[in-house]
Amino acid sequence: MDPRREEREPLPLEYFREHEPGRRRGRRLSLAAALLAVAWAPFVCGIINATAVTRSYSPEVLSAHRSGSLLFMLLGIVFSLVGLVLFARMRHAAGIVAASAVLLVQVIIAGCTGIVSR
Repeated sequence: MDPRREEREPLPLEYFREHEPGRRRGRRLSLAAALLAVAWAPFVCGIINATAVTRSYSPEVLSAHRSGSLLFMLLGIVFSLVGLVLFARMRHAAGIVAASAVLLVQVIIAGCTGIVSR
């Protein structure tokens, strides 16, 4: 080897392989967990909207805002469902249990608000 050539080329720093299967699985797990956590934001917005509108006691306001509340709650449920599917595809038992619990709680709460059935 030429000593001058060694000085010009920096040594490669490979702490990890970017496309290693374990790293990709870790990224997918992180994505599914983040999606499950983010699913609560639109769902809670839908609940707050439904609660505020219901307390107005105005049928006009209730009918105008019902679809927005329903949309936000359903968006949260869809995010949770996608998180559950991602965990199921990776066969991650703890993630499946957590996502199933979140989805069940969201569906029960959405049913109890009564906005879905109207």
